[in-house]
Amino acid sequence: MNEHQLKSELVHIRGQTPFTFLKEVCIDYAAKLLKADRLSVIQMDNQGGYSNASLFTRAFKDHHSLPPTAYQCPLRL
Repeated sequence: MNEHQLKSELVHIRGQTPFTFLKEVCIDYAAKLLKADRLSVIQMDNQGGYSNASLFTRAFKDHHSLPPTAYQCPLRL
């Protein structure tokens, strides 16, 4: 299977481009780490594959409808 076929199949099966799928996986991974490890948002942007905290925060908010700090806040004691 070549690259074009793989991209087409992913869009057909998941309804997403490979980039969108990968971004979603990274954000979900970061959310899981926020819940489990109680790491800071700055640590999360690096774990989630982002080099910029504001880009990570924006992507996280777009996906979860909450900024990472608000998502994490109820979990912190």
